Amino acid sequence: MSHDASLSFDWAHRAYDAYCAGLPLEVREQLRKPAGEAFVVLYGPTQVGKTTLILTMLQLSEDGHARVGKTLRGKRSKGESSTAVATQYRRSKDEKWSLSWQGRHITASSDEGMANELEQLRRSMMEGMIEASDDYCTINIPLSYFKQREGEKLQKVIRILDLPGIEADNAQEKEYVRAISRKFVPIATLTLLVSKADDLGFFFKGLEGVPEIQHWTHIPSRFRVVTTYSFTPETVRKTVKKKQGNIKAYQQELIAQIGTFGALPERAKKEDLYYPLEFGTSWQESNLRKDTPALDEMIQQEFKRLYDDIAQADDPLNYLLSVLDSQGCAEAFYEERSKVLNDEINTVRKKVESSRKIIASFNERLKEVKSQVKLYEEKLGAVQSLSKKDGLISLFWVDYKKRQELDQKAMFDLLQKKQWSVSDLKKFTTLHTIEKREEKPEDEKALLPWMIFQYNSWLYESREIFESGNSIIDKTCAHFFDVLPSAEDLLHDGRLFILNNFQDFMNKLDEYWINSYWSDESYQQDCRMFMSAYRNSAAKLKEIIRQALDVEQKRFEEKIRKRKDHTESDVRILGIQNSKRELELALLQQQFEESLAQKKQIDAEWVETKEKTDNMHSFFLNEYFKAVSSAYETVYTAEGAGMSLLSLCYAQNLKYSRSVIEEKLFHQ
Repeated sequence: MSHDASLSFDWAHRAYDAYCAGLPLEVREQLRKPAGEAFVVLYGPTQVGKTTLILTMLQLSEDGHARVGKTLRGKRSKGESSTAVATQYRRSKDEKWSLSWQGRHITASSDEGMANELEQLRRSMMEGMIEASDDYCTINIPLSYFKQREGEKLQKVIRILDLPGIEADNAQEKEYVRAISRKFVPIATLTLLVSKADDLGFFFKGLEGVPEIQHWTHIPSRFRVVTTYSFTPETVRKTVKKKQGNIKAYQQELIAQIGTFGALPERAKKEDLYYPLEFGTSWQESNLRKDTPALDEMIQQEFKRLYDDIAQADDPLNYLLSVLDSQGCAEAFYEERSKVLNDEINTVRKKVESSRKIIASFNERLKEVKSQVKLYEEKLGAVQSLSKKDGLISLFWVDYKKRQELDQKAMFDLLQKKQWSVSDLKKFTTLHTIEKREEKPEDEKALLPWMIFQYNSWLYESREIFESGNSIIDKTCAHFFDVLPSAEDLLHDGRLFILNNFQDFMNKLDEYWINSYWSDESYQQDCRMFMSAYRNSAAKLKEIIRQALDVEQKRFEEKIRKRKDHTESDVRILGIQNSKRELELALLQQQFEESLAQKKQIDAEWVETKEKTDNMHSFFLNEYFKAVSSAYETVYTAEGAGMSLLSLCYAQNLKYSRSVIEEKLFHQ
């Protein structure tokens, strides 16, 4: 922005400060004023020719360019980053090299001496001796290495800060680059983003993680895009003959290609911001340069335009142009934040919905498991009830006792009725206490078969009672009677037990010498002995059945109880998991509400910011009218005609400065 140096723009600076003060922090950071002396920062990946670009713009001679380039490598091989630290190159006042760094000033009288110093500088950086807060290095290049043109007025000295390649191969160097970028890029008047023409993705992907630069499209007036090796690739040479020296065509194509890697707002599509260049030995010696003089002339013109662009960076009003990008910058930041929040809201909303479904599923499962617990409680109660007073097992033993008493009475009556001989009594004992003989009358059933019959009949009748029902109690009890062992399984050793129990009685009968009893008393004694063995055997068989029933019932109850306990454990686990899920849901809902509130807040902030940016012109008008009013007030209140005249001239000066601002900033 060229202007009359005598004009006063203090009011415009105040307007700028007042306007920026009300903008969001991230926008203010992008619009920050340069600190102190204006300068330009060069930023890009390693090995794209940044240092060579600077040396070309410094107007080095052909021989000087080669010698300086070799010296600045600091004995590094080609293909390796040559810039060790952030460096500013300048024309020396004499024929000596000099290096200013960290308060030290080193001079060298030869290229070899300076190369050694630069090698040591890189070694210090790689060994961690350079902190990220360190200042940049200044190198003065011997005067004889520059082009000498007699009678030509010296051009304005440009100040460009060359940063090390951001893809440096050393971790310490990378950290240094990140830190030095944080320090200098925000306060630079202009930043040149440099990359090869075949690596245009760098202008988006390559800038991630460097917030000072990655938002360059929001505030494009403070950046310039420079591509190197723009015309020598085979893919480009085919179109060069058609375009020749048409810079607009190259710029438009470059903008279109960069736009394929990310969104470019309209203000970032201005052709003047883009510089497709070729330089260095490879270009000087290329056949393409010789065959297309119009292209070579165009490149020289672009270098001159870039030089002028950089030279004007020293203009203290230049940064005022960035105010024109403020609304686009604020809107871009708003859209980025809004997208992040909308994505977060949608993500959290899906998580809330998913969490609710999971909790509903947990509740349904919990309900089912609790129902199972209740079911097992009913099953357990049903089985336990069988042994209670009115239960089938208790009733079985009541009936069993009655039938046993009747059986024993019938047996005693049978003995009294028959009045057997010793041999008949022995035969009866052998045959009719162990097994039933089908040809014998029913009342002569043997002890063991009778008990088997009664137990099995009870099992069969009990199963029939419950199998006809549909309730859980009926099914549980039916299953219980299904798994009970049969009497044959319980009493398979009963025959041997009865024989052993009657052994004393049989031995006594074997001791008789005669078959007939001499007296009724003797017979009655044997009958009583028989009945004693009979009762003992019946009691023993009953105890076997009772123990078996008790064991089987306890085993059956234990199975149900284990399943119940396991299910209750599932209830506890599900309850804990459900509580955890409900807590997660509560946190998600809180996060969702906070995100909604935050979205509402940034929406309101954007409305306020947009209103401010829409009224940007009014900030400058207000400050202008304040300054003019103050000047005219001084005209009338100043003591002496001289002071009044000076104030009047100042008011006129303000009028002219406003015209400049209106034209440059607001095109009015």
